[in-house]
Amino acid sequence: HYPLRRQRQMCIRDRYGEENFIGLMANVLRTATVYGALLYSQVAFGVYSVVGKLGIQYCDPIIFSLFRESCAGPLLVIMALVVEGVLPRLRDIPYFIILGLTGVWGNQLFFILGLKLAGSVIASLMQPAIPVFTTFIALIVRIEAPTVLKIIGVILATAGAVVMVGITGISLHNQTTIGILFLIANTLSMSIYLILQKPILKRYPPITVTGLAYIVGSCLMGLTSLIYIHQPEKWIVDRRSLLPLGFAIIFPTVLTYACLTYANKYTDSSIVAASNTIQVSYVPLQSLIAQ
Repeated sequence: HYPLRRQRQMCIRDRYGEENFIGLMANVLRTATVYGALLYSQVAFGVYSVVGKLGIQYCDPIIFSLFRESCAGPLLVIMALVVEGVLPRLRDIPYFIILGLTGVWGNQLFFILGLKLAGSVIASLMQPAIPVFTTFIALIVRIEAPTVLKIIGVILATAGAVVMVGITGISLHNQTTIGILFLIANTLSMSIYLILQKPILKRYPPITVTGLAYIVGSCLMGLTSLIYIHQPEKWIVDRRSLLPLGFAIIFPTVLTYACLTYANKYTDSSIVAASNTIQVSYVPLQSLIAQ
């Protein structure tokens, strides 16, 4: 079979030329890398919904987020300097502040509070709201063109979440309702973050953008902690939370946000957001674990 495969490759090269063939292979590899990064990110986020719930049983959720972001930010910046070696321009600093405010501080603070109040199952079920918000905003600000597939995708994402709510038999009460409101704020923050990333990714590589946003987000989370956490004992992380915290720093934060930013650089924000619907597929398993 090898000579036949080699002959096909040579035919392609003869037809399109050596440069076009290399370009085609590069595009195929990049597309595969983008979708692989999105798949990994959503698996990591889904696992974090369970692991994070375990971590905040023994640690204040705001302090948990503070340590998560304070450790992830420097790691991402070091990665950016080693791999990409790009420093921000002074005029772009306000843009990175907005990214840190939405994608890091708002996104993660609202998620961890929603996770604490509503549970891991509802937290995952709410994630399909991200492509809905992202596609809607992208169409409003005209950074993406409306297509039938995008509209159908938004409808299916919404319908799927509604169906899964029925399957898992979630009951709503005051605490859960407040948690859902936090999760709505979480998904809206993430959507705005993905949309705002697009222009800055034309001037900066992905890890640099992620790292600078995380430095801003960790500073804002530190300020939030100082305002709302007054008991000294709450600033101590219980040893039972250390393993979930370590997992949260590396897998659904440093690696995942670098992957999401990379994907957002090379494809539409609505496609990046649509990958969040993957989390709904293993909600029944999360429901079983949560019981």
